[in-house]
Amino acid sequence: VHSVTLAKDFYMGKYQVTRAQYAAFLNAVGVAGVTIDNLARHNVSGYGEQNLFTVNQWGWTPRYNTETNQWEASGDQPMIYVTWFGAKAYADWIGGSLPTEAQWEYACRAGTTTAYSFGDNESLLGGYAWYTVTSTGIDGPSPVGNKKPNPWGLYDMHGNVNEWCSDWLGDYGSGPDTDPTGAVSGRARVLRGGYWGNNARYCRSAYRYSAGPDGAFYSVGFRVVVVP
Repeated sequence: VHSVTLAKDFYMGKYQVTRAQYAAFLNAVGVAGVTIDNLARHNVSGYGEQNLFTVNQWGWTPRYNTETNQWEASGDQPMIYVTWFGAKAYADWIGGSLPTEAQWEYACRAGTTTAYSFGDNESLLGGYAWYTVTSTGIDGPSPVGNKKPNPWGLYDMHGNVNEWCSDWLGDYGSGPDTDPTGAVSGRARVLRGGYWGNNARYCRSAYRYSAGPDGAFYSVGFRVVVVP
């Protein structure tokens, strides 16, 4: 545990980015169509051409319609199978960024110091999160915003899908820090929040995950922040 100060205001997305929103981005920037189980690729600012996401056979991601030459998706389920590069490309497109790990935890906690934004009693988690208990029989993420929000009005900060952060994974410093941005380099980017298949422990405000930035996983999505 250490003290972190955020010196700049920011807005955070109320919901995780949905697959329909992501389809709009793909069409707007002209991402070339690919078939099921293949990786869509496009230029990402500062990184050249990168893998954005894997097209899922069950419809959990946008699909390319060869008759209309458009990416299509419907529903309010969060975008998954998206790489860190794919998440960053979307955030760049709307004029935002992926949250730093510090921004994410600050927003998740919403002024609390407890295990969850609603307190320490994990028996209450089902009212706020899709996780192992509430996701019984559900094969995939649920539509965003169907559980209670945290005290600051943000939905699905605990559970549903893990969320990419901008930081490289690294050890925390032992002393106070201001506007931390993570390690200067690394092999894995930070993930936060837990997903529908996790138990309560992995959905806590402080729990950290990580994955390689080129990985595309069924449990991982993202949301965006904007600095005014």
